[in-house]
Amino acid sequence: MANKPASTYHRAPQMRYHSPSGQHRITLNGQDVWLGTDHAAAKKRCAIVIAEWHLRGCQPPPPPAADVTVAELFDRFAVWASDYYRNSPATFRSIVAGWRPFLDLYGDTPAAKIGPKALKAFRAGLVRDDFRVDPEAPPRPPVRNTINQRIRELVRAFRWGASEELIPASVPEALGTIEPLRMGRSEARESRKVGAVPWEHVEMTLPFLTRPVRDLVLLAWHTGCRIGEILPMRPGDLDRSGNIWEYRPLVHKNAWRGKARTILIGPKAQDIIRPRLLRTRHDEPLFSPREVPQERREKATVHRRENQADNPRKTARTLNPCYTSQDITRAIRRAVDTLNAKRLAQGLPPIERWTIHQCRHAFACRTRAEFGAELARVALGHTSLNTTEIYLEADIVMARTVAERMG
Repeated sequence: MANKPASTYHRAPQMRYHSPSGQHRITLNGQDVWLGTDHAAAKKRCAIVIAEWHLRGCQPPPPPAADVTVAELFDRFAVWASDYYRNSPATFRSIVAGWRPFLDLYGDTPAAKIGPKALKAFRAGLVRDDFRVDPEAPPRPPVRNTINQRIRELVRAFRWGASEELIPASVPEALGTIEPLRMGRSEARESRKVGAVPWEHVEMTLPFLTRPVRDLVLLAWHTGCRIGEILPMRPGDLDRSGNIWEYRPLVHKNAWRGKARTILIGPKAQDIIRPRLLRTRHDEPLFSPREVPQERREKATVHRRENQADNPRKTARTLNPCYTSQDITRAIRRAVDTLNAKRLAQGLPPIERWTIHQCRHAFACRTRAEFGAELARVALGHTSLNTTEIYLEADIVMARTVAERMG
């Protein structure tokens, strides 16, 4: 599948004069486009052709709408989407991964012939987990919300194809009539409710995390910020002029809406960051996996000799300067598994796996309980209170107080 960004700049060739025929022409993607004999009209036509060429991502013109296959449609959509999601590459990779089973089934089918029944048949296969990579593995189908999201992404690709005149507009219009799967009204698996992680679980897990990941968890606990907002944090990004520091991430969830995001860093969070400011350059990430080898050397019981040669490298892998959200999720999962192994050996019950995003849930609950829902919305960076309510759990203590006085 093509993944060349549509924003890649291509210098358009110049219009040329073809003496034997007396016509003007321009060559795009190895094909001549004839512009006519009149120089002024050919110049105008040339500008239109080049503009359309850039709009297509500098790709050749598509075949007629009746001949465009599903694979060709999604190949062209991927070129556009790779540029649209250039600030969210993980989102783009997730969307492309969701297409693959659909392309395996209908890749050679003309896109204009895909109707609601074909999409419903594919959705039924997702519910049954017919497209798992290992057929011998036990079925674990995606949850209902994920299935609905994948269907929406497929319909969006067809809608984009109609906007580019690759397929008739009636195709996405018909696909849009499919009703999403509803809770309790389908056989799709439901997702597990994600709530706040107790501080006791976080505190027990911290000793099994590396130093930068441990600090990231504590910073998320005290500020309630999203993990993607603090991973690229650099010393130069912090405004330390006041008692409360300010951090304005360049990339955040609502940046595409033109919204600004300011994360306020209080005294507890400052104590986590301050030691790192002394050993990190102003343009480098504060939390880097490159400091983990030094931490391991400090904990080692046997140290290398001063003049000992380095061991030969088994791979060409290098450490990235910055973590990804997947790295943090994986590190916490491994730390919880290590903790649970020790607890089981001691005859203690294991704790549930948790993610760093649940620290944001815990921050929302603590903030709402002490300052109210409106201040919780502002602290979390939400534009709507309805979004904040998703993070807030029912306060059973307040409910019991009402029952005692009113019941």
